[in-house]
Amino acid sequence: MKKEMKVFIISNIAVVFAVALFVVFAMVAIHYGIYKCAFFETFHLYCPGCGGTRAFFSLLHFDILSSLRYNPVLVAGIFVYLFYDIRIFIAIKRNEEGYFGNCKYRLIIAYGVFIILNFVVRNALLLGFGIDLVGDILPKG
Repeated sequence: MKKEMKVFIISNIAVVFAVALFVVFAMVAIHYGIYKCAFFETFHLYCPGCGGTRAFFSLLHFDILSSLRYNPVLVAGIFVYLFYDIRIFIAIKRNEEGYFGNCKYRLIIAYGVFIILNFVVRNALLLGFGIDLVGDILPKG
């Protein structure tokens, strides 16, 4: 299982590196005002990822409620990632052979359904009731 532990460590380092890279690029994009969403610009509706950057930065400031308001998909995704990451770590430590091939994907499928539901509900609230959860579309007033 030494090989699996190396893969586990390298993959987690890659995730940390990707998050750090995202932070740098997001800060540059925000600073220069180049963070347009093509779906939002075309349809004036929220895409499944709209609000994700603000949700991420809210989490960095430990403002979980704002993060959930901007885009709850991010917080849910972190829990899904941690669940599988911890489960894989436990499997490696217990020398559970074949865990990776027999991994259950129900949680990932549920997460995909959650992403779609979040997309539908946010836009239904916006179009049907004039409720703009993120605060980008409707005029403030």
